[in-house]
Amino acid sequence: MALAYLAWEQIFLEERVLIIGRRLERRILRDGHNPFELPNDEFMGAFRLSQQLVINIIDALRTSLQHKRTSGLSPELQVLVCLHFYAQESYQKGLGGNSILNISQPSVSRCIHYVTEAINQRLLRKWIKFPMTGAERQRARENFAHAPQSFEGTIGAIDCTYIHILAPRQHEEAYVNHHGKHSLNVQDIVNSKLQVLNINARYPGARNDSYIWSMSPVRRGMEYHYNNGERQTWLIELAFSIDKNPFTYGMCDWKHIYQRISKQENSKGHNQCCEAYFMHIQKRDVGSLLMENQMHQQREEVKKK
Repeated sequence: MALAYLAWEQIFLEERVLIIGRRLERRILRDGHNPFELPNDEFMGAFRLSQQLVINIIDALRTSLQHKRTSGLSPELQVLVCLHFYAQESYQKGLGGNSILNISQPSVSRCIHYVTEAINQRLLRKWIKFPMTGAERQRARENFAHAPQSFEGTIGAIDCTYIHILAPRQHEEAYVNHHGKHSLNVQDIVNSKLQVLNINARYPGARNDSYIWSMSPVRRGMEYHYNNGERQTWLIELAFSIDKNPFTYGMCDWKHIYQRISKQENSKGHNQCCEAYFMHIQKRDVGSLLMENQMHQQREEVKKK
């Protein structure tokens, strides 16, 4: 009995030595490799952000990510791990074996939790703001009016997208979207420069876009301004809304629709597309003119066979 116990204890100690050895190897690799020394294109490919922007994020979150343990991960590494997870759209197991960061999967999970919570507390309200004052909405209209694809009266573009997740343990069926995948249905509003003005990630994938919009506080705020006499204020891409509200009035007004169609038909890009289409039909485009003889020979060979 004693020998069996000693044998089990020896196996346990050997496993502990291996675990500690792997931790030391990771630490040596991690301490000897600085991701900020990567070439700019490789850094952008790994984290989707510039080095300067990442440094700004680290400085903003540093106080929330400082650990009392001297052996804990630095704020720089925590932010890089989280950004890498966001950028690669991968689950944590693959990220845990990444050669750039060299940390374990449990550490990846903790980093994602800490950094995401810090971003929500320190950056969300500071940088994601919907134009609520009259002056802010007027600036938003002017920006859209001078955008490459102008849309007069617009203050934002809105849409929903599915963010895939692992199947949750509770109410799993509520997260299955119409593609049969587990996801969140996230509503996002951006300005003319694609900067996020509002984001709503609280609804599961089974909820449709119309329901999410009907419960949106942005809708209630816009209705308030509409009821107080404000007009010509739109959020584009609201085709999913089936009820009448201050936004779909303009979208369903045939006069407004005809104005947009007329502007598009008179645009230079539209005319170029039409010319290219008709030239292709008449086989007068560049591809047809260059390959006409070869295509004719191929057809003749096919007939002979």
